[in-house]
Amino acid sequence: MKKIKKIGRDAQLKISSLRELITFLWKQKLWWMIPMVTILVFFGIFLIAAQGTSIIHFIYPLF
Repeated sequence: MKKIKKIGRDAQLKISSLRELITFLWKQKLWWMIPMVTILVFFGIFLIAAQGTSIIHFIYPLF
């Protein structure tokens, strides 16, 4: 149970960091960078998910 709570806190921290980054970009009038940051975040999630061997067979045809 403690491990689940720790994972939840870690995920919440990452989401709040992402929210803080987007808020910073918006306030500094760098709103045009938000799509680029979003794509980089999704690409990072994609790479983490691709480390599993079962998903590699589905990723291969994309490239």
